[in-house]
Amino acid sequence: MSVNKKSKGELASSRHASSVQQQAEEVPDLVHLCSFQVGEESYVLDIMRIREIIRPIEPTPVRHGSPLVEGVIDLRGDVIPVVDLRLLLGLEETKRSRATKQIIASVQGKLVGLTVDAVGRVIVVPRSEVRPLPTVTGKEGRSLPGVVSYRNHLYLLLNLGALLAGEGISRDQLLKVRKGTEEMAGDSNE
Repeated sequence: MSVNKKSKGELASSRHASSVQQQAEEVPDLVHLCSFQVGEESYVLDIMRIREIIRPIEPTPVRHGSPLVEGVIDLRGDVIPVVDLRLLLGLEETKRSRATKQIIASVQGKLVGLTVDAVGRVIVVPRSEVRPLPTVTGKEGRSLPGVVSYRNHLYLLLNLGALLAGEGISRDQLLKVRKGTEEMAGDSNE
């Protein structure tokens, strides 16, 4: 008579594996986003794109480069172009403060430095909480693909690849987005 018996260790391992699988099915698809401020707006980037956040390093200007690129920095042997997001988003250049940071991010496999007014917190939300912006279409919609509501505050999701590829956003378009996000905030508070 052949009986298939499992040892105590095999049973425990089998129970653990099914428990882990059950937990994975119950946990929603979460996204981790780093929040930051540029002008009056709050933005987020997928944290998996961010290599590090540093105090600003003064960039070396590049002749005949793009007017949106402040210059390049040498960060531990990596030469990285630096873009001021205020200019890229069509905002006025302002004096930097102690809160100003550079986010070193990966965009299409290359590192780029992003100068922002301040860095906030890491926001963890279910992917389903990232909603499309109803007021943005066309190329602007590719640069701002969504909005996240977190603790009664709205954050605009940036698509750096589209933004840096020249699919920028004008000041008028940002005002339109702000109006739309204020309307969304009003809807979620009711």
